[in-house]
Amino acid sequence: MKARISLLSLLILGLVLAPSAHGIKAYAEKSKYTMWVKLDEESLKLDCNLTFEYFNSESEPIGELYFHIYPNAFIEHGGKLVVHGVASSRGALEYSIEGSDRTVLHVVLDREVKPGEVHEILVNFTVYIPEKPDRFGYNRGIFALGNWYPILAVYDDEGWNLDPYYPHGESFYSEVADYEVYLIVPQGVTVAATGSLVEERRLGGSVVQHWKAVDVRDFAMTCSRYYTMLEDTALNGRVRVISYFLPEDEIGGKAALEAAVKAVNAYSSLYGDYPFRELRVAETGGWFGGMEYPQIVFISSRLYDRSDLILEYVVAHEVGHQWWYSAVGNDENDEPWLDEGLTEFSTVMYFEWNYGRDYAEKVFDRMVREDYYRFLDRRGDLPVARPVTFFGDDTQAYYTIVYSKGAFILWYLRHVVGDKLFFDGMREFYRRYRFKVATIEGFKETLEEVFGMSLNWFFEDWVYSSGIPSYSIRGGSLAQMGEITVVQFQIHRAGRQRALIPFVLEASEKVVYSGVANVSSSITVVEVAVNGSFERIVLKLDPQDIVPGRSNPTVVITKGGAKVEYTAVAERDRKLRSPLAVAAASSVLLVLVLRYRRVK
Repeated sequence: MKARISLLSLLILGLVLAPSAHGIKAYAEKSKYTMWVKLDEESLKLDCNLTFEYFNSESEPIGELYFHIYPNAFIEHGGKLVVHGVASSRGALEYSIEGSDRTVLHVVLDREVKPGEVHEILVNFTVYIPEKPDRFGYNRGIFALGNWYPILAVYDDEGWNLDPYYPHGESFYSEVADYEVYLIVPQGVTVAATGSLVEERRLGGSVVQHWKAVDVRDFAMTCSRYYTMLEDTALNGRVRVISYFLPEDEIGGKAALEAAVKAVNAYSSLYGDYPFRELRVAETGGWFGGMEYPQIVFISSRLYDRSDLILEYVVAHEVGHQWWYSAVGNDENDEPWLDEGLTEFSTVMYFEWNYGRDYAEKVFDRMVREDYYRFLDRRGDLPVARPVTFFGDDTQAYYTIVYSKGAFILWYLRHVVGDKLFFDGMREFYRRYRFKVATIEGFKETLEEVFGMSLNWFFEDWVYSSGIPSYSIRGGSLAQMGEITVVQFQIHRAGRQRALIPFVLEASEKVVYSGVANVSSSITVVEVAVNGSFERIVLKLDPQDIVPGRSNPTVVITKGGAKVEYTAVAERDRKLRSPLAVAAASSVLLVLVLRYRRVK
C-alpha cells in the first residue's frame, strides 16, 4: 500500500476543506492550489494531496485539464511524480500520463466548466526526489524543490501548451494563482518557500507549517536542517529579505543578502515596486548559477565561496526575474527573450544604479558585449526572438543570443531614445502586464505608445532578424556660413539592419556636436550646422559601441574631404581577434557559461 498522508491526520489538523456543492462555485477570479505535503527526509519523497480549484477564464466551456508534472523529466536520476488518484466531489475522474517525456497529466472532468465558473478536483500523488544538484533534487543536505507538483498548463490561442521539460534553460509557462500549502517536516528542518509563513505548530516529532501566496505563477521551496538564516529589509522596511545558507558559506550568504536588498531597491526604482512583502534567497546544490521562482531564488552552492562580481551578478539577475517572469509573465518556451533578455539588461542596470555608469559600462563590457562578440566571430549571428527548441542542445548559442545579445539590443535602444523615454516605457510595460501574460508584440506596442514612434525598425531588424551591419563614412565636407560650420557626410551601410546611430563631432579634442543619425537605407546623407568656424572636424560614428556590431569608423573632415582614422573601439577589436586573445576568450567564455549561468 502506498504511503501517504492519512485523511484522519488532516482532519485532526483541521486542514481539510469541505467540497462545494457539485464541485462548482462561481466567485473566484483565478485558480487556487491547496496542498498538504509531508516531507520524508529519509526516503527523499513528498506525500501530497492537492485540492485544485480551477477557474475558467476562457470564453468557452472546458471539459478537460492538463497539468505539467516535471519531476518525470528526472526519472533517469530517480526523480518522478506518481499519481495515485484524481477525483471530484462526484467520484473518481479519468486521467492519463502523456507527453514525449511523460510530463503531462491529462484529467477528464465529470462535466464542462462554463466561463467564469470554478471546478474543484483532488489529486493524490507522491514525489520522489533525485539525489542530484539541480533545481529539483537533493544535494549537500538541501532539498531543492522547484517545479515539483502538478501545475496547470496554460490554455491560450494555441490551445493547451504542453511543451516538454527543457533542461538547458526555462520553458515554463503558467498563469498566476493563489496557494495555501500545509507542509509537514521533521523538527529541526528549516524551510524557505514562495509566499509567507502564516502559522507553524508542532505535531509529535514534526512541525506543520502553513504557507500562503497570492498572485504567483509557481510555488517553490527549499528545505534543510543545516540552514543558517540572515535577514534585512528593502524599500525602507517594506520588504523583508531573507538569506538561507550553509554555516560554512556565511561570507557568501551575507553577500547574497546584500545583493538581494540592493536589487529590490534598484529595480523598484527603475520599473515599479516589488509586488510582494517577502523575498528569499536560498543556497542550493546546483551546477547552474541560479534559478528564479516567485518570491524565492535558488543560488548554487558553488558561488558561495566567492564574494566577487559573479555571485553578486547571479543574485541580481535572479532577483530581476521577480519583475520579468514572476510579475510580468510570458511563454518562456516560445519567447524566452522577453524575460531573459530584459532580466540580463536589468542586471547591468543593477550595477549602474548601485555603483554608477562607469562601473556598469565595465560590467556590460565583460558580461554582455564581449561575450556576444566572441560568439559572433566564431559562429555568426542569430535572432533573439526564437523559442528554446530552436536552439536545441546548443546551450552556448541559447545563452549568448537570448541573454547577451538580448541585453545588448536593449542597451542600444535605451541609449538612442534616451533614459526618460526608455524607462517610462519599461515602467508602463510592468504596470500594464503585472500578474498577466505578456508577449513580444505587447512589449512593442507598449513602448511605441510611450515613445510616440514606430519601432518596426528595431523589432523587425534587431529582435526578429539576424545579421550585423557595418558602416563607412564617405563624402565628408565642411562649408562656412559666417559663424556656422555646415558639416555634411554620407553613411554607407552594408547589411539590412535599419538603425539609429549616435555620432559626435569634435574640434580641438572637444565635442562640438552630438546627434543620432537615422540610417534606414544603404546610403544616408547627414548634414548638421555647428556653431563656430572650424577648419577641421573629427567625426566619430557610434564611439561608445552602442550599436551591436563594432562598426565605429572615425574620420577627419576638412574642406578637402574625409580621411578615415582608427578608433579605440577598432583597436580593441583587433586585440580581441588576435590568436592569443581568441584562445583566452574561449577559456573565459567556457568558465562564464558553464559555471555562472544556468546551462543544464
